[in-house]
Amino acid sequence: MKLTWKLTVFLVLGTLVATAAHAAYRIRREAGSFEADIRRNNDLLGRAVAAAARRMWETAGAAPALALVKEANERETQVEIRWVWLDAAPGDQYHPLAGRHRLTSVERGEIAVLRLADPAKRQDVLYTYVPVRIPGDRRAAIELGESLAKERAFVRGMIGNVAVTTFLIVVVCGAIAMGLGVFFVGRPVRALVEQARRVGRGDLASRTALRPGDELGELSREMNAMCDQLAAANDQIASETAARLATIEQLRHADRLMTVGKLASGIAQEHGGWIAVESEAGKGSCFTVYLPQEGA
Repeated sequence: MKLTWKLTVFLVLGTLVATAAHAAYRIRREAGSFEADIRRNNDLLGRAVAAAARRMWETAGAAPALALVKEANERETQVEIRWVWLDAAPGDQYHPLAGRHRLTSVERGEIAVLRLADPAKRQDVLYTYVPVRIPGDRRAAIELGESLAKERAFVRGMIGNVAVTTFLIVVVCGAIAMGLGVFFVGRPVRALVEQARRVGRGDLASRTALRPGDELGELSREMNAMCDQLAAANDQIASETAARLATIEQLRHADRLMTVGKLASGIAQEHGGWIAVESEAGKGSCFTVYLPQEGA
């Protein structure tokens, strides 16, 4: 089970890393898309208000143009629209909130988009400045400011959804990995371990039948073949050992016969007789000593 746990842990960690990386990429992409939509909408709205204000300035004068911008701001609920003079001093009602030093491109007639922190509201605000070409030397622009609090709430919601999804994926993958590990790794390895223990105890008749389609099945087949080879080797060793013992016994028997023969020969010579050795099949060998009779 240790191998199964290791495989499961590594799979879960890999799944977690991959899911977290994908989630981070997705959150960043969605947040960027969300901000890009805000920029695009504010750009279109600012161009429309700037064009209308310029026409109103040219036809009716400054007051109606400023009133038009104020009316556009009242109709919008998410975007704050203001008429600003780029050279207005701080504290003036027409002073740009982003500061003149950041709006040099607007003075050249270009649209500027700035993301700035609002300390009062403790949130980021996306400012869009669209230049308004009016008669005279003074530079004016339409300022559109939209809070990015919704973007932050959107990102938080995405993080929560991704966290729940990641947790479910990790749990499901971990459960699947554990089940497959127990079935395809744990049980076969346990069977092979038990067979190895039986072989170590001298039981060469045991066999393990695993599916031959994977490496563990191939290992089981090789272990069974090893048991067959060990059993055959044991039989051959037992046969050879029995043959050696029989040969040794015959040699010992012949040696005993030679010793007894020498002893009998010595006895016969001492008594002036002679020895005859007779062998009876199936009953071993015997020695007969013939001694001369007295007076013969």
